[in-house]
This record gives sequence, C-alpha cells and structure tokens, in this order.
Amino acid sequence: MKLKSRWCKWALLMGLACFVALGIRPSAVLAHAYVVSSAPAADETLDEAPSSVRIEFNEPIEASFYELDVIGPSGISEAAGEPVFDPEQPTRLSVELKPDLPEGVYAAKWRVVSGDGHPVSGTISFQIGQGAANSVPQHSAADQRSFPGWSLLAVRWLFYGGMALYLGTLAFHLWLLPAGKRTSVVPERLKRRSRMALLLGYAAAAAGVLLSLPQQTASDAGGGWSNAFDPDRLREALTYTSFGEIWEYQAVLLAVLLAATILLLRTFSNKACPGRLLLALAFAAGLGLLLAKAFIGHAATASVKSAAVTADFLHLAAGLIWLGGVGALAFLLPAAAARPKPLPAEALAGTAREPAPAPDPGAATGGLFGRSDAPPSATAADSPQQPLYWRAVRRFSMLAAGCVAVLIVTAVYGSLLHVPTWYALFHTDYGKVLLAKILLTLVCLALGLSAFLRGRKPSRPLGAGVWTEFALGLAVLVLAALLANLPTAAANPGPAKLTNQFPDGSRVTINITPNLVGANTFRAEIVGSDGQPRRDIEQVTLTLTSKEMDMGAREIRFSGQQLGSDPPQAQADGIITMGGRWNVRVHILLKSLDTLDYDTELRVGSK
Repeated sequence: MKLKSRWCKWALLMGLACFVALGIRPSAVLAHAYVVSSAPAADETLDEAPSSVRIEFNEPIEASFYELDVIGPSGISEAAGEPVFDPEQPTRLSVELKPDLPEGVYAAKWRVVSGDGHPVSGTISFQIGQGAANSVPQHSAADQRSFPGWSLLAVRWLFYGGMALYLGTLAFHLWLLPAGKRTSVVPERLKRRSRMALLLGYAAAAAGVLLSLPQQTASDAGGGWSNAFDPDRLREALTYTSFGEIWEYQAVLLAVLLAATILLLRTFSNKACPGRLLLALAFAAGLGLLLAKAFIGHAATASVKSAAVTADFLHLAAGLIWLGGVGALAFLLPAAAARPKPLPAEALAGTAREPAPAPDPGAATGGLFGRSDAPPSATAADSPQQPLYWRAVRRFSMLAAGCVAVLIVTAVYGSLLHVPTWYALFHTDYGKVLLAKILLTLVCLALGLSAFLRGRKPSRPLGAGVWTEFALGLAVLVLAALLANLPTAAANPGPAKLTNQFPDGSRVTINITPNLVGANTFRAEIVGSDGQPRRDIEQVTLTLTSKEMDMGAREIRFSGQQLGSDPPQAQADGIITMGGRWNVRVHILLKSLDTLDYDTELRVGSK
C-alpha cells in the first residue's frame, strides 16, 4: 500500500506539473516556411525590368542550403550573382538580376530550409512588359512533398525504437525489479537478456543519430544519399544549420551513453546487478538525447518555443518509457521470475553435476515470441517466484499510469498546437496520420488495461498479449516518425466561420472559403433577434490586417441591399496574401448612420 501511495503521488504531481506548464492555449504552428511577400509580387506585370528579386518568408530560414534563381523567357538564368542571405534579416532571401532584361515571363525558383529543419521550394512568376500578355504566369507555390522519404522514416524509427528498448531495460532494473531481487544473485538468463537488450537498443539509437546527419544533409542539399557523405556539405550542415548544432549535442550525449553502456555490460558480467547510480546516469543521458531531439522539428518554430519543446520532450519520453517497459515485461521479466530448480540428490551428495536450466514461469502461456519455455507440467501457480512476477507487473502498471497521464496532457496540447480545426483533423495528411496513431494507441491502452486488471488478481502470466502490445507500439513509432516530418494540419484549417452576437440579439456570420493564401470568397449574413435578415444596414466593411507582420490593410465591402435580401446574397471576392493570424475589423454602418464595430481573429492556411 505504501508503494502504491507513493507512485500515485508522483503520478499526480507529474500531471499537475504538465497542466501548469502547458495549460495556456497555444498558437498554431503553421507547417514549414512559406512565402509571405515578394518583390516583384507573384503574377505581377512590370513596366520596367527590376534590378533584383526579393522573397520574404514567414519565419527565419537556415543560413545554408538556400537557392534562388531567376529563369527568363529564353530558358537561361538571368541572375547576376549568387543569392544573398542577410543574418540581420533571416526571413529574407534576394538575388541581383542582369541589366536590361527583355520583355517576357520570368520564373523565380527558390529553395530553402525552414526553421524546423525541413526543406521547402517553390516558384514565383512575374512578367516584364505587355509583349507576353498571352502567356499564363505560374502562380506562386510551395513545392512541399507531403510524405517524407523512406530513409528519413527509417532513421527516425531506428532512434525511437532503440531508445524505447534501452530506456525500458534501465527502467526495469531501476524500478520494476523489486529491491530484494536487485541485491541478490541475478539469474544468468536475466543478465544475458539484459545485455542483449542494452546492446540492441544502443546500436539502433546510435545508428539513428549518426545516420541522421548525412540524411538531413542530403535532404537539405536536395540530393540523394550519393551526396550525403560529401565532407563539404556535412561541414556546412554542422556549421550553418540549427540541426547541425543540435546534432553535436546529441553526439556528445551518445558518447556518454556509450561509456555508461560499456560499464553496464561489464557489471552484468561480473556482479549481481548494476548500481542505481550507474543506471540513473545512463537513464539521464538517454533522456538528454530525447530532449535534444525535441529541439528539431515543429516545436522549434512555435510561438512559445519553451512550452512546445517541453511538451514534445515529455510526450516522447513518456511514450518510449511506456513502450520500453512493455518490452521489458515481455523479454526480461520471465527470466527474472524464473523458478530455480532444486539440485538433484547426486549433487547434494557431492557428485559434480550441472543443474538443469530453470523453467520460465513467466512464459508458461506465452514465453519468448509467444511460445512456452517451461515444461508442459510446470504452471504459473507452481512457482515460488510468482510474487516477484506480479509485484513487477503492479509496479509497471503504476509507472504506465503516470506515462499515460503525461501522454494525454501533452497530446491535447500538441493537437491544439498543430490541428486548429476539426476540418484539419479529417482533411489533411497530418490529421489522418494522427487519427491512425490515436487508434493504435487506444488499442495498446486496451491491452495494457487488460494486463493491469490481471495484475490486480494474479491468475496466469501475461502471455503473448504483451508481445502484441509491444509490436503495436513499434507501429505507433512509425506513425510518430511520419508526423514529425509532415506539414502540420494548421497549414489547411479549412473554411472559416466567424460569428458574433450583439446585446440586442442580432447575430453576424462571416464565412471565408477556402481560407487559404490567394483568392477567397467572403460571405456575410446579419440577422436580428427574430432570425430574419436585418434591413436597416447601409454597408458592412471588413478590414483585414496581419498579426504576423505589417502588410497594410485589405478591405472587403458588402452593400445593405445584398444583406437585406432573403436569403442574403452578400458575397465578395478578395485576396489574402499571407497565412497565419489576421485581425478582422467588422464595421457595420446602419441607415440611421449609427455604427456597430467589433474585432475578431482569422487563422489562414498556407497551402
């Protein structure tokens, strides 16, 4: 009871800490970098040739692996030099043009690496003179491949899976294995399996970290794996990108983890069980690697970076510890709870004889990979080690409860950050993958709940169900790796509906479709307290101003005649030039010359 009370207190404290740290409503994170303005503007027709092309992005771009070229009507480059990146203005990229450019359609092709480490590209077309009036310029677009390549997913999954196995093994020896068992002689099978899990986990995690540098370099540079190991490109990635800076920290932590792993392997070979200090050191180094990973990705571009990175780290750590603990129950616990077989009479009489291997009660119904390692006559109830088995299961249930609490809190926060609307959840690739991840996680929770209920009233070992939960958890990690490299659902929040009600019961409804950068359709409806269109309105004006940067104001007007018809026909077209947060000032002029005014916020998608 004392143990259970202590674990419950810790779980409660962790939950409260997460709510306090993450309880603020976060601002949505908008996909990767995208163009907010350019000079010349997209599809603009100029009377005279410009001297340069300048592009402004919504966020700072990396100071490396950027490209900007301008292709003229003849199909050759008209850039007078290399593109220029100004560290004082990290959101801007420009290039000088050759003098006396001929009339025609030009395409400014750009490629940059956004602040979250993902490369994006696009084309902005403009026209010089009227000689090519019949040409159709290409509209500004960001060429963002939705689903990442298999190599990126494989590298990230290796890191996730390896860290889950490694942290799960450490957690088993730190917390799940009862204290008495840690100080007694450790069964040879448990030592052997622990060494195997640590080696495999470290090897996979190390491969994920070490391969991530050339993989990211190839992605940033726009080439394949053939260019990934180019020394100059690797040096450029390490020196000029935020990924390279974080990777150096990961490399140091990986070296610390290697030293701790070597000591752990030696200890398992020579002593009963590693000391808690060594286990805690290795565990802390592993958590440091996860924290470093949280600085690479969508969280790095959030408006409140500290909260987003904290949530990302807690979510990843809780998920991997939970999954690693499940793997430890399946792989290590049967060996720890193995029932020692009594020595034969010959050995007691002094005859030297090797004792038979101890049966494995924890695998009586499942065993390793679902088969029984014990003789058919050996049942779970026969083993004097069963109290140890079920004590470990109960300890894991309490650890898993704390992890699940952290997962839920941080998942809600992440959903508010990356998925602003229900439309975005069901109509974007990010939202669909997130739904699949949630579904698989719920199945894992159901299997975990079954194990928890079984642990409260021991009857038979967990069996193959725990291996099924572990396998599903590995599949969840694939989806987690995919989500980390997809544009967030905030890139396409869907059609917007802005409503406001006045004290007299009148209600204003404004619909914006498709609510993306570019051309949009605005519809307005104003009804009185009786639900009928108001006919005392002279005009309604919407004034849109960006909350991200100063881009001037754009106005949309509706006449009172349109608003007063039944059904209302108030509709107007307008262009929104930038994604993100916009302030919408609604000004209603009545026929009595009185006015009604209010402000509301609009979140615009970027693709």
